[in-house]
Amino acid sequence: MSKSSSSSLKCIDSGKTKTKPIIGWREHIDLPELGIYSLNAKIDTGARTSALHVTKVRPFKKLDGSEWLELHIPAIESDGSEQDIVCEMPSDGKRKVKSSSGHLDERYVLTTTLKLGSFERKIEITLTNRMSMRYSMLLGRTALRSHFLINSGKSYLLSPDKSRTTKINTTNSKGESK
Repeated sequence: MSKSSSSSLKCIDSGKTKTKPIIGWREHIDLPELGIYSLNAKIDTGARTSALHVTKVRPFKKLDGSEWLELHIPAIESDGSEQDIVCEMPSDGKRKVKSSSGHLDERYVLTTTLKLGSFERKIEITLTNRMSMRYSMLLGRTALRSHFLINSGKSYLLSPDKSRTTKINTTNSKGESK
């Protein structure tokens, strides 16, 4: 591998040269279909799936019989006010996921658009209560595979302007952050 700039490396793969952007161990991401912009996400290559903090998930069926989810995502706006982002998305069903503590959870899954810098693609996200976690969004290796190199010693290498940050509220009812 040869270094081409501070934000990407040229990789030789079977005689073909590819340039992959370098991201840090945490980045600001957008999930525009969920109304979330510049969310502070932890990049976690140890996690296969991505996970988003939600406080409530209500499954329901549309008139055509398709399965949908109503999501309640607790947000702290840039002015400090708290407001739930409530949205509806098609459901991709449920999946069993092993948590970092080794516990097997059954979680709802949805597919949505991820934007990271100029990169944009559809990814699967599992929905869970991450109240006890520092980061409300975990970006797993399946979402990152073949698209990025990760510099574990740096942060926010591809993040857009941080002035319009949406923070997901991960404090408990007493206002204590975990």
